[in-house]
Amino acid sequence: MDDTNPQSSYRVTADELRQFIERFERLEAEKKDIADQQKEVMAEAKARGYFYPQKNVI
Repeated sequence: MDDTNPQSSYRVTADELRQFIERFERLEAEKKDIADQQKEVMAEAKARGYFYPQKNVI
């Protein structure tokens, strides 16, 4: 069987694309988790009296 047939090429391309999408989705989830953690840290700092209107100055 010839490995250069279009069906095997499409399957490899589809698998590779699926992997890219899955990696991207994992990174998006991690990004959301990090943003949530940042919010928690800022809320804790505010609760301790360290709140500044320009919180991104750090």
